Amino acid sequence: MGCGGNDTNADETAAESIQEDAADEETDTDETADDPDENSAEAADSGSETTEAETSDTAEESTGVDPDLKAFLDSYEQVMNEYCDFMEKYNNADSTNQASMIADYTSYMTSYMEYADKLAAYDQDEMSTEDLQYYLEVTNRVNQRLLSVAE
Repeated sequence: MGCGGNDTNADETAAESIQEDAADEETDTDETADDPDENSAEAADSGSETTEAETSDTAEESTGVDPDLKAFLDSYEQVMNEYCDFMEKYNNADSTNQASMIADYTSYMTSYMEYADKLAAYDQDEMSTEDLQYYLEVTNRVNQRLLSVAE
């Protein structure tokens, strides 16, 4: 994985990608608002529910980690754990089953490359102490898991 450089375009691309992912999640939740029964129930509960933005602010206050960075790193770790699970299954499969798993392998490698590029775009020199600590914790866990699969 490597340290991100001072490449402004890479930083902007990573930030845009994270924002697009967040916008996609908001779109998914907005689609449920089309049901009138749900809208009335939501209106009744709106005073007692915590908004997603408030939850993110609370998460940052309690951990000190930027919520966008945390969301990205959590997603990265999840994808990498899925990849490792797949590789363990692949390594234990016979050659016939391995051949049938090539399409899945290709898909995981594409996801891996996308996440690796985004991860490299983060400039560790610009991170807060809390952000850097969480970044290192997650990347170390992922690297340890990758090593365990390679053994």
